[in-house]
Amino acid sequence: MKIKQISTALYCAVILMGTTIGCTSVKNEITNKFNEIQPEMGNHEVPLCVNYLKEICSGFPMRNMSFRNNWVDARLLAKNEDELDLKKVRGKNLIVKPEVSKRKNPDGSTIVCIHLKYVPPVITDAGNTEYAKMFWIPKRDGELPLKAQEMIENAAEKAGITLRETSETKSFRVSEYLSSNDISVKAKAPEEKIIDFINKIHELNPRFYWGNLKLSPDNLEQPKDYILSGTLRFVSIEGEKAADEMLK
Repeated sequence: MKIKQISTALYCAVILMGTTIGCTSVKNEITNKFNEIQPEMGNHEVPLCVNYLKEICSGFPMRNMSFRNNWVDARLLAKNEDELDLKKVRGKNLIVKPEVSKRKNPDGSTIVCIHLKYVPPVITDAGNTEYAKMFWIPKRDGELPLKAQEMIENAAEKAGITLRETSETKSFRVSEYLSSNDISVKAKAPEEKIIDFINKIHELNPRFYWGNLKLSPDNLEQPKDYILSGTLRFVSIEGEKAADEMLK
């Protein structure tokens, strides 16, 4: 019994967002809490979902797309329904429970509505996972909130867009060692620049999640720009003890 207790205290296996990690008791508490709140955090893989929709309906204008938690809802305009490759919806093991419905327009075009869920891949090799980068650790990443806002604005600048609105960071303490932080953003730019901005956010370390995201064209008939509005969310580590444990 003593050996079992000692080994449990020294090492525990936690499966979190598809990642198996070894952890101390502090890490265990952090990861268990994060696992609990993760369904409300949003998703880190929005680029995968957007690119997947474009793959299904290559060249078809997107009427709108909304993303909340891990669910994606999109409406696309198809001039020729036969060109839709809906089989690809069922062909990706990271996309589950797709629901597709279609509605004919008077002009002969078709509105395609897609409702699907993204499931993160399972990563079993913890040695190749930079786990601590999932969290904002002030002693490594800089003090909040200015640094986080600066990172988002730099991502926008690299994508060639100007953010129309960036809110102040709203922080919510969720445990002794964790806080959830929200920053709302709005932008208007050509579709390719908006998508590039989403990709740039995806590349940031520490990790940012989209708590919610909505994309829509500025004009349904002849869209010139796309309007993005959403909430970026990240989790910060609180306290020196937790920070030191996560940086080991």
